[in-house]
Amino acid sequence: MAGILAWGVAAVALAVIGAVLLVNGYRRRRFPVIIPGVLCLMGATVCAGVVVTKAVQRALHNAQDALAPRPGAEIYAALFGKPEACVQVIDAQDQIIPKLDSAIRLRVNTCPAEVRRVLQQYTYELKVEAADQDTTDRFSPHTFGDSVFTYSTTIVEGRNWRTLMIARDSTRMVVVDAAD
Repeated sequence: MAGILAWGVAAVALAVIGAVLLVNGYRRRRFPVIIPGVLCLMGATVCAGVVVTKAVQRALHNAQDALAPRPGAEIYAALFGKPEACVQVIDAQDQIIPKLDSAIRLRVNTCPAEVRRVLQQYTYELKVEAADQDTTDRFSPHTFGDSVFTYSTTIVEGRNWRTLMIARDSTRMVVVDAAD
């Protein structure tokens, strides 16, 4: 910020000096005074260009930080609050732009106490289903055994749904949080 401010002050100062020299040289019909005025105005233009360049670079850097995906532990904490010590997020896919990104997806190693804590946050509908055996999907519960507990709930009607696929021993979980 100090760099942008310094270049901005320099641009304004050079522009004022250049304008004063240009006007005085024109009024007095003195060509040797006009040349430094024009040079000062050119310097002000260069300084203003540096200000614009630095401001654009800063805006791009801030945009990149805002659009960078969050780490898995941060996503988990945003969805469920501060986790128990047993929680380890193995894989995460963040939903950066709703409607374009389908959902937040997490693959988590957990413990029964954490599963109970998570299930107490909302009213879930329980189904016991055969585990999806798709080995190409990294969020498939194919390693959970032959069946999984699937808990589903609607967080906000028509806007946000959450599905938890939990291994029968409550030590592994896949989270799918879809927001429209």
